[in-house]
Amino acid sequence: MRQILLIFSTLIFFILPLSAQLSPGELSKAHSGLEGLSNCTQCHTAGNRVQPSNCLSCHTILKERIDAGKGLHANKDYKNCIDCHSEHHGRKFDLIRFKEGIENFDHQKTGYSLKGQHAELQCRDCHKAEFITDKPVFLEKGKDLGRTFLGLKQTCVSCHTDIHKGELGTLCQDCHTEQKWKPAPGFDHSNTRFKLTGEHVNLECIDCHSDYGLDRVNSKSISFKVAAFAECSNCHTDPHEGKLGNRCSDCHNTGGFKRLNRGVTFDHDATRFPLRGMHSSLECQVCHKPGAPKRGIEFAECMDCHSDPHKGQFADHSSGGNCADCHSVEGFKPAGFTIMDHQSTSFPLKGAHRAIPCFACHMEKEPQILRAGQSPTMNRFDIEVENCTSCHNDIHAGSVAPYMASAESCLSCHTNESWTAVKFDHSQTGFALEGQHQTTECSSCHQTDAARARGELVFANAQSSCQDCHEDVHQQQFEQKIVMDGKIIQLTDCSRCHTPAHWTPDLFDHNRDAAFALDGAHKKLECISCHKPDEGAVDPVVIYKPLEKTCAGCHG
Repeated sequence: MRQILLIFSTLIFFILPLSAQLSPGELSKAHSGLEGLSNCTQCHTAGNRVQPSNCLSCHTILKERIDAGKGLHANKDYKNCIDCHSEHHGRKFDLIRFKEGIENFDHQKTGYSLKGQHAELQCRDCHKAEFITDKPVFLEKGKDLGRTFLGLKQTCVSCHTDIHKGELGTLCQDCHTEQKWKPAPGFDHSNTRFKLTGEHVNLECIDCHSDYGLDRVNSKSISFKVAAFAECSNCHTDPHEGKLGNRCSDCHNTGGFKRLNRGVTFDHDATRFPLRGMHSSLECQVCHKPGAPKRGIEFAECMDCHSDPHKGQFADHSSGGNCADCHSVEGFKPAGFTIMDHQSTSFPLKGAHRAIPCFACHMEKEPQILRAGQSPTMNRFDIEVENCTSCHNDIHAGSVAPYMASAESCLSCHTNESWTAVKFDHSQTGFALEGQHQTTECSSCHQTDAARARGELVFANAQSSCQDCHEDVHQQQFEQKIVMDGKIIQLTDCSRCHTPAHWTPDLFDHNRDAAFALDGAHKKLECISCHKPDEGAVDPVVIYKPLEKTCAGCHG
């Protein structure tokens, strides 16, 4: 008995380590039926290798795909099963392992590239039980439909609902793309029996193709088998209730129900008001208001339909303000009132007035000049005062009124041709223009800094002495005391030496006007020989007096 126990203990001592060496761990749940030493050769061969042929002897669905050259496992890089499916790691171990990670898996290797919105999906968005087409075959092989990646087909309808109910076949890519379902760039309605024109082009497919007719709100799918479409009434309700027949195209077109085929069935020229110009492009309801009678519309005067934008300004004219005097049915603007017509008014256009646009004078006027009942603004044509200052500002601020030939007549000095062409007789002012004064611009004398800021010229009380306009280059060397307006003032009388012709001192006589008569060689000297500039002064000036009169004062 002791020998039997010893032999049994020895066998257990050697068999247990041998069993651990032959089976390194439990098999996964899927392969749990292969546990036991007698089943090792179903997967392993001599040398403890796992042969793909052994795996495929059980995984017959996969073998069929490999033999047909389909799917991921048909690639040479995926022929060795153990590279991705390792065993003996326990019952709960997941046999499916992606070498590069499932998130980096290149789906193109399966023979189906993910494009468009497919590339944004998770694996199990597609690889799930409900999309497997041959479920009984997989269940018979003991496959877990929720775990397998097999069983999907590459047709759109194997995953997506065919809202066309098989009417257009199963090749969805003929019309649609993987980017998005709408629009369908591959579909051209012109190839059908009903070409889309006009407003039909802008409709949604479901507006016509739905299983509830035109009820797009309750529509469940799109049907492309439209039973009848030859007549408009097949889809549209007849607003005329059959009174004008059933040929809608006699009057209407697909460009819109309100656009009539003019001249086809109704000729407006047969009425008392033929449509011309802008009237011919109007919609009927502009004049024929909905619900109002089509007959009895007043149309003898423009203002039967149109408001008077001039607010009665022409009511007292000979035509009574007839719009046709200036306008036509071709358009309200531009007006047909020409420059030649303007010459027959109380204000004929002359000179520069002929070149300015109408609105420069006939601009909108403020409410205070409008008649009672008129709108706040309008273009003014009934101008009460037609003098210059009714349109132009008086830049002289009334200072030249005493010299005007007639009250407020700028034409006393100016012309219609040009404002700067002045013809004023300056001698009327007591200061006749001579010499270079005749070519000097008016603004050179008649504008102060304050007036320049206001854009005005100052003529009243303008000063007439040289010093009022010119700088005293002699710096008061020749000032004299004179009495003016009862006051004693210091004034340099430039006219003693100079004339308006030029600045050269033509009138100066050294023997007469100076205290030092020039005799002998002194007559030939230049003025600067004796009258030198004061170089030390801040503003250098030629010194004329007082000067030394002795010989030693100049000759040393």
